[in-house]
Amino acid sequence: MPLRASLIRSLARHRWASIAAAALWVAAAALFVHPATRAEFTAGSRLTWPALVALVAGLGVVAAVAGRSLTPAIRRRLPGILTILSAPAFVLVEGSGGLRSPALAVAGLLLMGVTATLGYRAGAIAAGASVLVIAVADSLLGRAPEVAAVMSATAMLGAITVGPLWYARQIARDVEADRQRMRRVQGFLQRRPTPRGSTAVASDLRGEALSEREAAIGMVHLHIASRYLRDIRDSLCADEVIYWRLAEEDERMEPAAWSTVSPDEPALFPEREGVPLVQWAGAQRMAVAAPLQHGGVVVAGPVEEGDRLFGALSVTVTGGAALPDEELKSWVRRHGTHLGTLLGLLEVRHLTARRAADVRAIIDAAERIQGSVVVDTLARSVCETSLQVTSASRSAFVAWDAASGTGVVRSASASFGLREGFALGSESLVARACRHDQLFVFEDAHRASLRTAVFADSEPRRQIGSLAVIPLRRDHSVLGAIVIEGDAPRQIIDREVDTVRLLARVASLSLRTAEEFSRQHDLARRDALTGLANRRTFDERLSTLLAESDRFQRPVALLLADLDHFKRVNDEHGHDAGDAVLRHAARVLGGALRSDIDLCARYGGEEMAILLPQTDLSGAREVAERLRTLLSAQPVRVGVAEIDVTASFGVAAYPVSTSSRDTLFPAADRALYEAKRGGRNCVKTADPNIAETTT
Repeated sequence: MPLRASLIRSLARHRWASIAAAALWVAAAALFVHPATRAEFTAGSRLTWPALVALVAGLGVVAAVAGRSLTPAIRRRLPGILTILSAPAFVLVEGSGGLRSPALAVAGLLLMGVTATLGYRAGAIAAGASVLVIAVADSLLGRAPEVAAVMSATAMLGAITVGPLWYARQIARDVEADRQRMRRVQGFLQRRPTPRGSTAVASDLRGEALSEREAAIGMVHLHIASRYLRDIRDSLCADEVIYWRLAEEDERMEPAAWSTVSPDEPALFPEREGVPLVQWAGAQRMAVAAPLQHGGVVVAGPVEEGDRLFGALSVTVTGGAALPDEELKSWVRRHGTHLGTLLGLLEVRHLTARRAADVRAIIDAAERIQGSVVVDTLARSVCETSLQVTSASRSAFVAWDAASGTGVVRSASASFGLREGFALGSESLVARACRHDQLFVFEDAHRASLRTAVFADSEPRRQIGSLAVIPLRRDHSVLGAIVIEGDAPRQIIDREVDTVRLLARVASLSLRTAEEFSRQHDLARRDALTGLANRRTFDERLSTLLAESDRFQRPVALLLADLDHFKRVNDEHGHDAGDAVLRHAARVLGGALRSDIDLCARYGGEEMAILLPQTDLSGAREVAERLRTLLSAQPVRVGVAEIDVTASFGVAAYPVSTSSRDTLFPAADRALYEAKRGGRNCVKTADPNIAETTT
């Protein structure tokens, strides 16, 4: 909101205070007109003590506001009161020395209210304007403003006006950040109350979930250690006991848990004398003691378990020690060993719980994958599960044919921009991983400067911050690969890649099962001799297309083809020749249709049925004529014999040829009978006038 609008709203909200303040400012300006008053102001000595009293009173008001000891009614009226006090404060400042007045701090306290109400910019502008007004008033009173005085006054008013509020808001932001972290940890602890009896899901394996779990368990361990430190403090009649954890990166000792009530930091530890002592005790693995400057002693000793050093233990006694120094050092050494054993046991418990949770989460992820018995469904399940167990932005599943050295993308996240069936480039990173059974992990792909395409040179451009390619292998052969990518560096970490490698083993087993299931399913729905769809598949597809036709008002055409004189072929050339003729006819008819749209099925013996979705009667007749011409133009050679192959076609369409779905096939069958009776090797369409009367 602009400053002018803020001031207008403030004046409207506190009209009485604004009128009173304006009147007081008019009176203050009038004082400068009266010569005697100006002389009193110029002397600037009589109002010095009132200025000091006003300063103390202002500090008291600030303390009351900070301590929330003011009543709500006074707090609501406080902005108006400060507005009224602005003119008397100006008079007090000028009457007690101007820019050198002790009451200048009172003006800063009033301006602090401006900052709290209107913001930092308004407070800074008000502070600068106040210094300017006071400097002008000093000039009118004959005081020559000095540059140093103006700068010091500006700095003081600016610091008082803006500084406390800025610092308070910084503290508030830090407190809110700590509260959010605590809420996340508490929420995690509520979701995962205990390792035993808790549930784990695949998403628990992601890096952020692992970090939350590690932080929560670490807090529990430090709480246990703090309780043990209180027992040490009481047993040794000490004042404070601190456990110092060894930081592995720089081998420094850092306070991790302490016996005092203060949650922020140890209260009694002498930092100047104690820190070098703790560092020495840990490095040398011996207990040492040092007297304190004002009496008492601090003793430090190592916290260890066998050859492993966890850190150090410090005991602070501020008064007279209950034990001699040597005995105190002996007890600190013993307690350090006990604490090391406790920390070791807690770590073992943590590792056991973490591995148990990981196993449960991996089982959950594996169950998601093993539930898929179709290759396409398995590929999608692997991609989805890979995203659940990692922090990756996208994932892809690639099928690899080791015999031909080629691979295709079976499923991929939409952000890849890859269609299903996208072929791998021979020199792509994924092809190399599959060809050589090699794992590729790039935590920082920017630094690695990838020069090879991940899938192929024609893949869409995208931002790759981290990348992993995990091959799927079974019986020393590679079946495919899982590809995961992150937008930022180190978004994918090594531990997440290890999880995906475990899932790759599960996926490789499921892939073979799914491929065998798909093969058996395909065999169950296709004719073994011709490879065309069988009668069961045809009936299911016909029922589906007729239902869609009724729903979307789209035509469906049916072609019935019967090979001419097929019995003569079997009689003259044998059944092997008859089988060759059937395979040839299936190849010609099926190859001339729209892939993935039309359906050609072997309906029985030498009869074949063709479904043409979204095709009317005239269009179906054209297709039948084209198929008849193609078939008659391509004879079959069996041994030395060349066999001409022709077929008769009957064509019907729904709902033109018949208005009943149940009579579509009989209508096409009647048309086929007319074609055979009319000389064969021809196309006949169903007569819509008689389609309804024939059963």
